[in-house]
Amino acid sequence: MKKQDLKNVTVNTDSTMNQTALSNPIIGYHTLDLLEGLKQSYWDTVNRIQEVKDMTRIWDEQRKEKLKNLNERKARIEFEFDEWSALVKEWVSEFPEKDALCGDIIVEYYCDINNYVVGKEPLKGALKLQDILDEVLCEKTAKNKSASNFKARIRTIALNLIE
Repeated sequence: MKKQDLKNVTVNTDSTMNQTALSNPIIGYHTLDLLEGLKQSYWDTVNRIQEVKDMTRIWDEQRKEKLKNLNERKARIEFEFDEWSALVKEWVSEFPEKDALCGDIIVEYYCDINNYVVGKEPLKGALKLQDILDEVLCEKTAKNKSASNFKARIRTIALNLIE
């Protein structure tokens, strides 16, 4: 087989545009759901690590292998969470001045891997979104005090930023 000369390759601009879009993802409300999922995966892995450590009917080699795999998974999730939360923080910095408070709430709740609610109870030291809203939106004029209204407000902000 002959080697091809790749010096005179033309690039399809549509392909380049798609690659640019993939390397610069659009951040929005869906990304907050992604962060929530990453938090859940992280804490599920942490719990699984503890379960493996507590197992009594397992060989040491098996335990070491399982712990190694779980710790690698935990590290990958942490890395991915840090990357996405940095993108969300950058996205929030573009919010208009009137929505800066919403951006602060997003960063405080979604960009902290330790703010995770297991069932209805948060982890020790973690705050529910509603707790943060009650703390930050303490003014009587704040109409969007429920978590569902806040999420709707975030969607509106995201759509306005896209336009």
